[in-house]
Amino acid sequence: MLISEERFLTDISISNYFFKTGVLFVGNEFLGNANFFALAECPIYFFGNTVRGSFILQGKYENGIVLSNSLFEGGVFSANSTLNQIIAENAIFKKWVSFSGANIAHVTFDGSSFLSSLDFSGDMALNDNKPQTIGRANFRGVSFGGPVDFSNRKFLHSTQFSVQPETRKQTIFAQAPQFYNSELHQNTSFDSAVFNSPSSVDSSEARAYSTLRHAMSKVQANRDEHRFLALELDAERAFDKNATSILYRLYRMFSGYGFSLRRPIILLIVVPTLLAFLIYGVATALWNCEGLSSLQCGIDPSLFSRLLAFTLLHSLPPLGIDKLIDGNIHSLFADEQMRSVLPVIVFQKIATLGGWFFIALGLRNLFRMK
Repeated sequence: MLISEERFLTDISISNYFFKTGVLFVGNEFLGNANFFALAECPIYFFGNTVRGSFILQGKYENGIVLSNSLFEGGVFSANSTLNQIIAENAIFKKWVSFSGANIAHVTFDGSSFLSSLDFSGDMALNDNKPQTIGRANFRGVSFGGPVDFSNRKFLHSTQFSVQPETRKQTIFAQAPQFYNSELHQNTSFDSAVFNSPSSVDSSEARAYSTLRHAMSKVQANRDEHRFLALELDAERAFDKNATSILYRLYRMFSGYGFSLRRPIILLIVVPTLLAFLIYGVATALWNCEGLSSLQCGIDPSLFSRLLAFTLLHSLPPLGIDKLIDGNIHSLFADEQMRSVLPVIVFQKIATLGGWFFIALGLRNLFRMK
C-alpha cells in the first residue's frame, strides 16, 4: 500500500490495525499529529514525510520501520514499543524524542539531527531488573543538540558514534551523553566525535564523562578511556572556580600528547631546540661583533658548530650525554652572559624532558602496555 504526496489537514490515528503487507508513506505532509497504534508483520516505510505535530509510534513492528529523510517538528514518542529495527537516516527531530523502554534489535540514525533531547534509556522493570538489550546501533554523523540518555542499556553489537562514511560528517554532542548503568560492546567507537565545551552550571557532565570513562575501561578501549578522563577533568574545571582550575587547563592542553609521537617530537623537542639555537646565535653575534652589518659580523664556523652541538646535546634524553658539553659552556658564553642564556637553557631542558616523557608514554599506549 502506497500513500504518497498527500496533505493531511487534521490529526490522523491508525489504531488496532494489523499490517500484513508493506506500507509506504512517501512525501506526505501531516499538519496535525500522526499516531500509529498498530501491529505489523511487514516493514513500515515512512520516507521523506513532514510531521508538524507529534508523532506517536506504539505497538509491535516485527520488521521495523524506516523514518529516513523526514522532518518531525513535534515530539516523537515510541516508548515501550517493540521494534525489530528502526532506520532514520538524515532525519531532523526538532523537539524531544523518546524511545525509552523500547525493545529494539538494531537502530541506525546516521546523519540525523536531534535539536532537543533524545531518550534511549532502558526500563529495567521490563527486563527482570536488568538493563534492556539493544543490538547494532549506528549514530554516525549525528548532531545531538540537547541531552542524550542511553542509561540502563546493554549494547550487544557494534555501537558507532563516529564519522558518517558517505558525508564525512562527525558526530557532535552538545552535552555529555548519559550511559548510567549501561554496558558497552567492545566494538564501540567515538572516533572523531566532537564534544562541546562543558557547562559551568553543575557537575553532572563530569559524572557523565566519568561513567563513560569507566565503561570504556571495562572494554579496554584505552584511547577513549583517556579521552573521557580529559573531558571529565575539563567539566570539573568549568564547574570549579578555585585555583585548581589552572591544573585542569594544563591537563586539557597536554592530555592528547600521550597518544602521539609526532606532537611531542615537534612541539616539545624540535621547536624548543630550533628556538634555543636561534637565541644563542643572535646573542653571540651581538656580544662578539662591533655592529650588526654583515661586513663587521662574519660567520665563525667553529663557534657555529659548537653552538649547534651544545643545543642538540641538550635536546637528547636525560642519559648523561649532555654532560659532555657542559665543560665547554664557558667557551661559548662569558660569566656575565650566563645570566642571560640560563633561562633559555632551562626552558629547553624542561621542554625536551617533557617531550621524551610523552614519547615514552605514547609508545606505551601505542603497544597497549599496562
